[in-house]
Amino acid sequence: GIAIENKKLVQQSVTTLTSVISWGYGWHYKASTGLGGVSLDVSAWDAAGIHWLPMLWGSAGLQAAEIEVSTLGWGSGRMALLGFNEPNFEDQANMSPEQAAALWPRVEQLAAHYGIEKIVS
Repeated sequence: GIAIENKKLVQQSVTTLTSVISWGYGWHYKASTGLGGVSLDVSAWDAAGIHWLPMLWGSAGLQAAEIEVSTLGWGSGRMALLGFNEPNFEDQANMSPEQAAALWPRVEQLAAHYGIEKIVS
């Protein structure tokens, strides 16, 4: 797998990566954040044969994904949903164990909505 900022990719990059990876993520719940003028969405990753994995990153990402749940475009077939990114670090998700545990049922609900069986954090 690969962790990469999607704003640094173009379709040719994703296609080239198929020879060395089978999955990737970009620290966001959307495959395309629109940053850097890049608009690779989930279908671009899927077309290249690479499983893109959504990440909720922190409480704000979870809330935003819940609001946009009907338009996320995750489709079916996501191998996993990635939860909170390094919640124990202030410059990352910055969450106490209690906060993360309290939000986790919402992560499970979002995964269930898309038929995602594996949740990783």
